[in-house]
Amino acid sequence: MVYFLQRLGLVRSYVFDLYTHSPYSAQLADDYMWLAKKGDEYISNLASNCDYHELDKWLRRH
Repeated sequence: MVYFLQRLGLVRSYVFDLYTHSPYSAQLADDYMWLAKKGDEYISNLASNCDYHELDKWLRRH
């Protein structure tokens, strides 16, 4: 999903390489492992601060 969002210009740049079945990013893996270590409460608080309305508006325009 992040690969496609990046192609659409909606997320920061990660370096992706071809992997067995899909694109793979070591940088992205590091980021989601860091988030996993922070725990569910941290992730929930972070998600509650995201503005999904902006993403929805962008998707509807394209």
